[in-house]
Amino acid sequence: MPPKPVRTRAIVKKVMDDILKYGEVQRGFLGIEITDVTSTLAQEKGIKDISGVYVNKVNEGSAAEKAGLKAGDVIIKINEVLVNSSSDLQEQVSRYHPGDKLNVTLRRDGKEMVVTPTLKNREGTTEIVKKTEKSSNTSVSRGIEMSTLTDADKKKYDVKGGVKISKVNPGPFKNSRVPEGFIITHIDKKAVGTPAEAKLLLSNKKGGVLIEGVNPDGTEGVYGLKFE
Repeated sequence: MPPKPVRTRAIVKKVMDDILKYGEVQRGFLGIEITDVTSTLAQEKGIKDISGVYVNKVNEGSAAEKAGLKAGDVIIKINEVLVNSSSDLQEQVSRYHPGDKLNVTLRRDGKEMVVTPTLKNREGTTEIVKKTEKSSNTSVSRGIEMSTLTDADKKKYDVKGGVKISKVNPGPFKNSRVPEGFIITHIDKKAVGTPAEAKLLLSNKKGGVLIEGVNPDGTEGVYGLKFE
């Protein structure tokens, strides 16, 4: 159990690094449907060793298919790290980017073998996904588009920093009636200075989130949002 917090910190660091470097989290996909190896499944499929993760399906054209993975394989390691549940496997894969090669150790017909898939992005290529934005001063996160405050904004709203919501799409902000033009100055009591900082603070939020700032009419605004 002790390694778990270390793994979690590593994944959080990757998420933060990805957002700062690429503008969004880079996720690599194997392209498989998996399930835990239980005693019931082992009996049904004739699996002798109750460990690893069972591959139910390999998606056509996926990284897994190109590497030779097949339905019925039991994955036991990702880059020499043992995986004994679906969540273990997903956690290990989430550490890597599209284009990264993994050593996947598996059992097939009682024999152990290693395949080396190259992870793909959500679009089915091995390239890093770069967000297309209107300018380097804008950012998109959680259903809102944000832009850097101009000097005129700072003077008009009497704020030293923050980000302006230029558009509100369906999502937590719209559900809480946060208006377009709202100036976000704090997210959960943490000061916000740039769209990138706001996006980073919002990226991993779950549950209740407190947004503070200034409404378009100049009045103080405080909103409670709920993120799934």
